[in-house]
Amino acid sequence: MTSGNQVGGGSLAGGGGKVGQYLIDEQGRKHFSETTFAGTGSVHDAEVSFGKERYVGTDQVFRINRTRVEAFSGMAKDLYDLLADGKVEEYRRRAYERQKDWPEPDDIDDWGASSFRSDGTALAIRVVPKTASPGDPSRG
Repeated sequence: MTSGNQVGGGSLAGGGGKVGQYLIDEQGRKHFSETTFAGTGSVHDAEVSFGKERYVGTDQVFRINRTRVEAFSGMAKDLYDLLADGKVEEYRRRAYERQKDWPEPDDIDDWGASSFRSDGTALAIRVVPKTASPGDPSRG
């Protein structure tokens, strides 16, 4: 489901200095340019494919009534790479050019509810397959 509200891609580019470089003083540049807070430096610790598109971001695995559930949030890898390199204008141009190219929720077979936004960001949730391998961090 695509929404008209925009999530700033910079919020998915990491923490600390990576976010601070996009902000002006009134938005808190000093705050974000100092210490990287727990978890914000690992915002690209997971990678998934939705259709033919690769996404990087982070995931969380948790239980709901004894059922293991995984939630993933992130953005298209090529757009993430642009933001991580500080190429904001190139990110904006490519995101605009591709705004109608993102997967539709119905195109994703192995995930449940999902949302793909025009800025290249995605949010998806699924039940963790019971056949996950023993070394898979989503087990346990």
